[in-house]
Order: sequence, then structure tokens, then C-alpha cells
Amino acid sequence: MAENVSWDDIIKLILTLPSGVNVLVPKKIGLPPNAKRTIGEASILKFGKDYEITLPDGRRIHIVELEDCYKVHWDRYSPLVDPIKHLKVDSPQWYSVIESLFRFIRSKF
Repeated sequence: MAENVSWDDIIKLILTLPSGVNVLVPKKIGLPPNAKRTIGEASILKFGKDYEITLPDGRRIHIVELEDCYKVHWDRYSPLVDPIKHLKVDSPQWYSVIESLFRFIRSKF
């Protein structure tokens, strides 16, 4: 990635790709100032930190800070805007785990 690339350029590129497709961004670019810390797989499983930029239409740019770079993609739904749709559409594997857990708990009571 070119040295003078801005986060606006990166976001424009990300939004041309299908949702969930990651682009690796060098850490020397730094985090965008409007990125909010959020909870995600990287934070929960402790392999990185999760950040997001919520877009006006409810989508989000998901930035995962790893040791040597950022892994960036877009999601159709921000968990800050619609957590259930985010899980169902953007993280169906986690939705299945949570749904199975609730089914198990209900079966015990």
C-alpha cells in the first residue's frame, strides 16, 4: 500500500469489495481518528483489538488491530446499530453458537 494513502482511500477501496473481505493495512498508517473501540472476535479471543467506524447507512468499517497490521473489512450491519442483524448476517457462526446456547439453557428449565 502506498505511503501517502489515507483512511478515506482505504475505506473507498474496502467498500468496493464484498462484505467481510479483509484488506491488510500497515500499522504505520495509524488508526483513523473516528474509529471507536468495540467488542469483537479479536477482543473476545484476545488476539487483537476491535474498532469500528459506523457509516451513516448503518454499515460499518471493522478494523481489527493485530500485532503487525490492521485487518479491515466492511459489514452490512453495525453491532452498535443492530446487533441481532449483525450477528445473523455478518457473523452467522457466532449467531449459531449463541442460538444453540439459548436452546440448551431453555431445555434445562
